[in-house]
Amino acid sequence: MRAAEKERLETVDLRVEHVVHATHASTGRPIVPLDATWKSDRRIGQDLTVRDGTVLVTMDLRVARPPDPGPPAPRKPTITVRVPDGPVAGRLSDPGRDVSLDEVVETPQPEDFVPNAYAISFDPVPMTLVVELVRPGTGAAAGPSSGRTVEARASNATRVPLPEIAGTPGTYRSAARVWSAGFNPLDLLVGNTLVRRIAIDFSRTETRVTVVDPT
Repeated sequence: MRAAEKERLETVDLRVEHVVHATHASTGRPIVPLDATWKSDRRIGQDLTVRDGTVLVTMDLRVARPPDPGPPAPRKPTITVRVPDGPVAGRLSDPGRDVSLDEVVETPQPEDFVPNAYAISFDPVPMTLVVELVRPGTGAAAGPSSGRTVEARASNATRVPLPEIAGTPGTYRSAARVWSAGFNPLDLLVGNTLVRRIAIDFSRTETRVTVVDPT
């Protein structure tokens, strides 16, 4: 949480009790836009604020008080963090996550209070990578480059084959898969030659690139 944001909250007697950071599982970037709602009962004075991929659970110290008589409140209230319907949510395998919040422990000195921090990530849906491999120049030698071995290589050296599409010479396509963080970015190989480094476009289900055959 930024210092300016913390200072603003403190000036209105709000204490941040929980911080939930939501990121994309493959890119590590904050998920925006983001919504958060209560799934279970909240304590009196608690509220939710969303800022740039982060959910803040705050307590208004002006109205905070022990719970009313009756059944005890759950020790671990739960919130639902969800990506609202739209292009971002449509590219995620599950746009909603439940987060169980640990009980807040009161401290003698309010200024010593440290928020409970949580990290959640959203997985993308399976996506394909399509490579159009061409030979440079003019004349009969130029055009689609067929019959090559094309692969995507992750940072841990794992390779994913991109077989040539039948009936479409020079066009190679991977199977639909979840591209993990190790493939962001990935090395594109033709044979064992590194052609270029590619970043998967997670805003669409198919990333398509055109490269020159170096062999």
